[in-house]
Amino acid sequence: MATDHRTGSDETKAAPPGEAVEADSSHSRPASPSLTTLRRCLCVVLHPSHLRRTSLIALLVGIWLTAFNENAQLLHGPWNASLAIKITMNVFTPFVVANLGLVSRQGEPEADAAE
Repeated sequence: MATDHRTGSDETKAAPPGEAVEADSSHSRPASPSLTTLRRCLCVVLHPSHLRRTSLIALLVGIWLTAFNENAQLLHGPWNASLAIKITMNVFTPFVVANLGLVSRQGEPEADAAE
């Protein structure tokens, strides 16, 4: 039983099918779809098993990209802020790509299970 704060009367609120009734809906708003989507994405990305996998992929691909693209500067110098930024981007880019692939697969039925 819920109390209607506007009238002070006690009345039972029935929920429409598929919806939950909040005890006091006057002080809360539903989360926006974009905020809900962002939260879901963060939960997927920050899940420990996913984070381990995407970090490993980023590290391996980042090392390869750095060795391939920056080999002369790594061997002969100078090691400066510009090189540090390039190395960071060489690791960060595959991390983002791996996570985008992971997030894009969420909510899809398992294709492997059907085979």
